[in-house]
Amino acid sequence: INILDALKRDLPKVKITHSSGPGITAIAPAVVPSDYLSHIDADGKFQKGLSASYFTNISLSGTPATTRNDERVDFKWTFMPPAEGLTTSYYSVKWTGKLKAPATGKYQLGLEGNDGFRLYIDGKIIVDRWNKQSYRTETKAFDFIAGRQYEIRIEFYQPAGNAAVKLVWNYGVKDNTEALIVQAVENAKRSDIAIITAGIHEGEFQDRAFLELPGKQEELIRRVAATGKPVVVLLVGGSAVTMSSWINKVQGIVDIWYPGEEGGNAVADVLLGKYNPAGRLPITFPVSVSQVPLVYNHKPTGRGDDYYDLSGEPLFPFGFGLSYTKFGYSDLKFEKSSFRVGDSTIVSFVVKNEGQVEGDEVVQLYIHDELASLARPVLELKGFQRISLKPGESKTIRFRIGSEQLSMLDKSLKPVVEPGTFAVMIGASSKDLRLMGKLGVNASEEKWSIVKSELIMNNPPFKASHASTLTELKDGSILAAWFGGEYEGNKDVTIRTSVLQDGKWSAPISVADGIQNKKLRYPCWNPVLLRTQAGKLFLYYKVGPNPREWWGEMKSSDDEGRTWSNAKKLPAGFLGPIKNKSVQLADGTILHPSSTESLDEKKWIIHLEKSDANSENWKKIEIDCDTFGVIQPSLLSYPNGKLQMISRSRQNAIVETWSTDNGNTWSPLAKLDLVNPNSGIDAVTLKSGQQMLVYNPGVSGKDWFNGRNKLRVAVSKDGKTWEDVAVLEDKPTGEYSYPAIIEGSNGDVHITYTDDRKNIRYVRLAN
Repeated sequence: INILDALKRDLPKVKITHSSGPGITAIAPAVVPSDYLSHIDADGKFQKGLSASYFTNISLSGTPATTRNDERVDFKWTFMPPAEGLTTSYYSVKWTGKLKAPATGKYQLGLEGNDGFRLYIDGKIIVDRWNKQSYRTETKAFDFIAGRQYEIRIEFYQPAGNAAVKLVWNYGVKDNTEALIVQAVENAKRSDIAIITAGIHEGEFQDRAFLELPGKQEELIRRVAATGKPVVVLLVGGSAVTMSSWINKVQGIVDIWYPGEEGGNAVADVLLGKYNPAGRLPITFPVSVSQVPLVYNHKPTGRGDDYYDLSGEPLFPFGFGLSYTKFGYSDLKFEKSSFRVGDSTIVSFVVKNEGQVEGDEVVQLYIHDELASLARPVLELKGFQRISLKPGESKTIRFRIGSEQLSMLDKSLKPVVEPGTFAVMIGASSKDLRLMGKLGVNASEEKWSIVKSELIMNNPPFKASHASTLTELKDGSILAAWFGGEYEGNKDVTIRTSVLQDGKWSAPISVADGIQNKKLRYPCWNPVLLRTQAGKLFLYYKVGPNPREWWGEMKSSDDEGRTWSNAKKLPAGFLGPIKNKSVQLADGTILHPSSTESLDEKKWIIHLEKSDANSENWKKIEIDCDTFGVIQPSLLSYPNGKLQMISRSRQNAIVETWSTDNGNTWSPLAKLDLVNPNSGIDAVTLKSGQQMLVYNPGVSGKDWFNGRNKLRVAVSKDGKTWEDVAVLEDKPTGEYSYPAIIEGSNGDVHITYTDDRKNIRYVRLAN
């Protein structure tokens, strides 16, 4: 339903008159047809159209690359050159001939296009735009005498990019713009209020050379406003417009963007007070086009350039929007006024509806880094909340501020948080800032460095490797395991192991396979190594056609992994640790973080499995997973006896749950402030009591491997706030995923992960 029909429906007793108005475009001039253009060619013959010379430079100099007859000048050149011998850029064209006047009278004649153009009549220049420019129409009034032949010359050049040029006039073009404006003005005179719908047309390949309303819309607004009747302008469009010629003449403006099929109902509700609007501008509206920066990465050097948000004032700032009520802001508080890099704080404040109408407010959180090593924006929006308040109602609003909000990209384009002072500002827009406080950020105590990074295999004897695990042996050497074969899910995939001893990795050996009998074999998946308090080694792994139908098996070793027992199936319904290491409690109980995937792949559910110290007497603990799709959990422990389980999810985040009774019951799932592209993670509790996590810091994309090209290490004291302390991978493409992490007896951290599905990479960190 359109706006007019919605208003008529809602105001059945009110007389509403309507006139069409001049529209969003001016009456366009017509291309001069070939019937009025002519020239004599090189053979002395009469030709319709103009003689065209195409040059391979932008100065019309030298010998033309091509000379031809163009019946009319109406061209748009994009992917193809305009003529033989030219390229798609850097050329000029000259058209010459005669123009026959169609009638006697004063007509508009000129050129339309981009880049540089000139028009001469009888040797006199009437249009001169010989400069690189955006698309525009330039016409001049010219007195024609019917039947007379005028010498015409058109010149055009294009240095780079797409090109367009037209010879145009207004002969034969009917223009009823004035009549439409007069009708609108007369309707306004007979009315109590005038509502004008105006706007812009947008689409691909339609950059705007001007920010004013196109056509005669601004004249319409000014002349209707001159009647003295109140005027409300409804703006249709998706970007900024300037309003300097009419904004002070109208009583209200509603930016309705592109409201869609129900837009008429929505706009009518706002105009009639049935709905209190709460939209906020996601862009800045300038006072004039001169405020728009020519270079968008302009740094605030203090020279006084009056762009949007320095010393200049925009017409409407980013985040601006009015309401039928007003809101008060008060009582700004910080949970902590300073913290170390990697920690966080909560800022809170109170918002009150101080008017007589229920309404929504969009509260906005901005920060400013007062001294950074690189230039940062004057204001950075770091959070916003839309809240609804009844008249007189108050509400306390909270934002968490941590590394994610305070970080910037350093010279290497890596996210960092620099110690220093940050201004924290709360307001109703980027210019209407009501509350401000200072937040101090101190340097982190954590200093981790990569001591070693190497591939386990120099020349892998199989094509694919994935899903590694590792443990430390008695002599301090590192035992790693993973699955490898032709490709993931192929029947030849087995569990392989290798030992890092005296600085070298041993050749990989196969220690477990999925052979069922002479005719049936399945692939192996996701090994997990565990060294118990008694020194016994367990190897848990999965066997089956896919992750939805696999089952759990295990082996044990009493000689540091040199030999392994026969495979043993876990009890029916038990899978063992699904990817990440098990944790043994002080009483010997082993906790195995596990998960399942439904056959239809719609449900991902984590759970906990318990066994005794010998991996017998299994018990399953269910966890409520209705709110998230989660798999492959990792277990962390805390001095107070709490357990935290963190998992990958389908929701582009790492998800947590907590237990205070040794894993028998678990809290509802909740997101951490860590993005993750639905990729495997692993974490470990360090001897210091801190937690360390390895994860991919991105979001999922079109392909399943998107976001796995970056891999980081983060630490946390409370499991809630994490600080990145090492970058393992930061490549434009590739897959670096499914990490495993342990702390060695000497305090070093050992990590393995998949290296582009072709190898396993080992990294050692030292603090």
